[in-house]
Amino acid sequence: MLAGTASEVPVGSAWTFEPKYDGMRVIAYGTRDEVRLLTRNGIDRAAQFPEVVHALRDLARRRRKSFVLDGEIVVRRRSTNGTSPFQALQARWHVGDLKAVASYANSTPVDLVAFDVLVDGNERVIAEPWSSRRVRLQRLLGKSHVGGVRLAETAEGDGAKMLERAAKRGWEGIIAKRVDAPYRPGVRTRDWLKLKVVNEQEFVVGGWTEPRRSREHLGALLLGYWQDGELLYAGHTGTGFTREVLKDLEQRLTRIQRRTSPFAAPPRTNEEAHWTQPSLVVVVRFTEWTADGKLRHPVFMGVRDDKDAADVGREPTSMQKRAPRTPATKRKASDGTRKTRQSVTAQLEQLEGENGAGRIVTGTRTKLDVTNLGKVYFPKARLTKGHVLRYYAAVAPVILPLVKDRPLVLKRYPDGITRKGGAFYQQSAPDKTPAGVRVEKVRTAD
Repeated sequence: MLAGTASEVPVGSAWTFEPKYDGMRVIAYGTRDEVRLLTRNGIDRAAQFPEVVHALRDLARRRRKSFVLDGEIVVRRRSTNGTSPFQALQARWHVGDLKAVASYANSTPVDLVAFDVLVDGNERVIAEPWSSRRVRLQRLLGKSHVGGVRLAETAEGDGAKMLERAAKRGWEGIIAKRVDAPYRPGVRTRDWLKLKVVNEQEFVVGGWTEPRRSREHLGALLLGYWQDGELLYAGHTGTGFTREVLKDLEQRLTRIQRRTSPFAAPPRTNEEAHWTQPSLVVVVRFTEWTADGKLRHPVFMGVRDDKDAADVGREPTSMQKRAPRTPATKRKASDGTRKTRQSVTAQLEQLEGENGAGRIVTGTRTKLDVTNLGKVYFPKARLTKGHVLRYYAAVAPVILPLVKDRPLVLKRYPDGITRKGGAFYQQSAPDKTPAGVRVEKVRTAD
C-alpha cells in the first residue's frame, strides 16, 4: 500500500501518525522454517539481513503461527563516521559473502520496524480497518523491543506534535493513516499521506557529465522524473559523493549507456554529457523547486535498488518555507543585495560541483578564495561547507547590519564538529584577511 502526499496535517480522531522511516520498505513473510524479505520490486533481501531473519523465525516459533508484515528495515544506531543511516543501510544491500554479511550484522545492525500485518496465522486481514490490524500487530510483537524486529511508533489524533518532533530530530517526515482504512496492496491512496519536513525524493538518472580538473569518474548526475510518459529534466547534482560512490556510479551507468538523451528536452550541460537508459533510481535532498521546475541545492543521498524507475514522478512539497518579508522602505536596497546574493550562491554551487575550491566574487571590488566546499560539516544532516556558505549568503542582508562594528570571535573545530578533538576560540585576526574585512585593535580589561 502506497501513500499519497499532503501539504497540511489532517486533524481529528480519524487519523493516526507514524514517523517516516529512512530505510528500505519490505513485505516480510515469516514462518518457523522460512523468512523472506521482499522489496517493492520483488527482490528477496533475506540473505543480507540475517539478524532480521533470525528474529522473525524466532517470533513465528514462539507464536506458533506464520504471518506477513509490512515494514521498513532501518539501521539500529546512527553511524559515528558521518555516514547517513540510509547510506549505511545501502552498503548492505548487495553483500553476498557470508563473512561480510556477518561483519555488517555486527557493525551496522538493523531492525525491521513493523507497522502493519497483512496475514495473521491462517487469517488474511487486509480487509480489516487499520485499528484492528494494529491490535493484531501489537499482540503479535508485544510491547518490548526484540533485537531484529520492533513495533512502529504511532500516535492517534495529534499529527502537529509529531511533525514538530520530526523537525527537531531530523526525520524526513511523518505518515498520516486513517484508522478505519483497509490495506490496499499496490494502491497509492489518500488513506495514507506523507508529510515531509525536508525535501527529499527519488529521481531517475538520465545521464552524467564528464568530471572537471581533479574530480574522478564523473562530474554530475543528470536527474529527471516521469510525467505523462515523458522523462522531464529536473537538474543535476555533483555533491554528496564519496570517491567509492563515484566509482560505483560510473560502473553502474556505463553498463546502461546509450547514444541518445532519454529526456523529453535534452539539457544543455557545461561539460560533455553521457546518456543512459533511465533505469537507475537515486535519492536526492534539496532545498526547493525553482520557478522553472529545477532542483535548488540538490545533494545525492544514495541509490535505491528497491524502487522501479517507471514509478518515479515529481512529489508535491509538503512543508513550504516562507522567506521573511522585506519592509517596503528597504525594498529597493535589498533588491540590489539580492542580485549579489544569488550570484554568490551560483558561484558556490558551481565550485562545489567541480573540485570544491576556487575564487568567488562577493561584490564589485571584493573577492574571496574558498576551499573544501564538499567537506561534510554536519554529518547527521549531510550538510557541507558549501551549504554553510550558501546559508551565510542567504542571511547576509539580515545579519550583517547586526554584526557591523562588532568584534568577531570564531569557535573552531579543527577535527570536525563530531570529533573528540575539542574546540578552541580564535580572537585575533590572521596575518592575511580577505579584502573588505575590517581589522582593528580592541583594548580589553586585564
